[in-house]
This record gives sequence, structure tokens and C-alpha cells, in this order.
Amino acid sequence: MIEELAYFEANEHGRLLQANRRFCRMFGFSETEIPWHYITDLCKSLKDWESFKNSIPMKGHKMRLKNRKGRSFSCVLFHKINVNSLGKVYFTVTIQRKTMAVVN
Repeated sequence: MIEELAYFEANEHGRLLQANRRFCRMFGFSETEIPWHYITDLCKSLKDWESFKNSIPMKGHKMRLKNRKGRSFSCVLFHKINVNSLGKVYFTVTIQRKTMAVVN
């Protein structure tokens, strides 16, 4: 079951440029802290970001991310590759957190 959506933008090196409130709540950041972090801070390994960055845009990429406290969870990331007016590449990413349904 896919439950929560979060959004962020990152440059080609993985530095966070901006994020929405859901992203901040999901990972334990305040909105003002976003520019000080890299998406690799949330990945289980550096290879995860490289694999994601090179994946097919807008096709879900399964990853395990961790929040600020180190708790990890499964999610699916969808990204779009953009180029700003200065010719710099950046990624627009939507995260769908996957949670296990409780069966009674």
C-alpha cells in the first residue's frame, strides 16, 4: 500500500535544493535545513543515489531510505530530469512511501 507522497528537488550531485513539508516530516528536517543536506544523507549507500540518478525517468525506482534518526523504510521514487536557465541539470523527485498493511 502506498501511503505518503513527498517531493524534493536536487542538483546532479544530490544536494537538496528544496522540498515540501511532507518530505520534511518524513525525514525529520525543517524546511530551512534542506539546502544543507544531500540526498545521499538519506540513502543506505552512495551506490543507491548513483543507481537512482541513472535510472529511467518517471519509472518507479525502489529504494530504502533512512530518516534523520536512522530508521529506514521502503519507498518508490519517481524523477524527472530538468535543465534550468543556466544550463544546470536538476532532478524533480516524488517519493511514495510503502507501508505494510496490517492484516487482522
